Amino acid sequence: MHLTFLSKQVNLVLKWAKSQYGDDGLFMSTAFGPNGVVLLDHVKDIMPKLPIFFIDTGRHFKETLELRDRYIAKGFNIISNEPREEVDLLNSSADECCDNRKVRPFTTMLLANDGRTWITALSRYQSPERAEIKFLQHAQWNKVNPMLAWNETDVWDYIREHKLDYNPLHDEGYRSIGCKPCTTKTKPGEPVRAGRWRGLEKTECGIHAPPSPEEPCPTSVEESPSL
Repeated sequence: MHLTFLSKQVNLVLKWAKSQYGDDGLFMSTAFGPNGVVLLDHVKDIMPKLPIFFIDTGRHFKETLELRDRYIAKGFNIISNEPREEVDLLNSSADECCDNRKVRPFTTMLLANDGRTWITALSRYQSPERAEIKFLQHAQWNKVNPMLAWNETDVWDYIREHKLDYNPLHDEGYRSIGCKPCTTKTKPGEPVRAGRWRGLEKTECGIHAPPSPEEPCPTSVEESPSL
């Protein structure tokens, strides 16, 4: 019953977004994490041609790229960039590497789709920085977060119940997966994203920057999807 409610909530937000922005006014991004594959399962019937951006950093685990290819084979409209192999990983800080390999290519994709609204698979459970996200956020690009109420158990229960393809590295202790050099397994009791950029004061690559203070998140029912 709980999963059914959450699933209906996601579908309702997606249908609301489609009614507001139209089929040509939306796109999604994913790195094919657990949240991402759950959202893709909801998107496939409501927006089967939705553009889905994947940033190939040139440093992903092979399992991540293989999973991407499986979803392409399923018919999803996955759009990948060409990885920037010329970027010198060894002589870059983590922030510089993320900026060059991920944020800049993604920004190029965003600029090419200016005016469209961005659908994400973010949830509040994932990190303190994501704990206050809204269903609809206003920033330079409007952002819709239909999965904000899901927790990690919900996500994995849905994956198993619906037999979704997911990254096999999750079965080896990687709860959140990014680029191979900056991703480690999490230990018992650690937060879900503790294995990302371990030992650094860094929790985000930079793509999901918080909304600008000049363009605040919606705070009223009138500004957010009606649920």
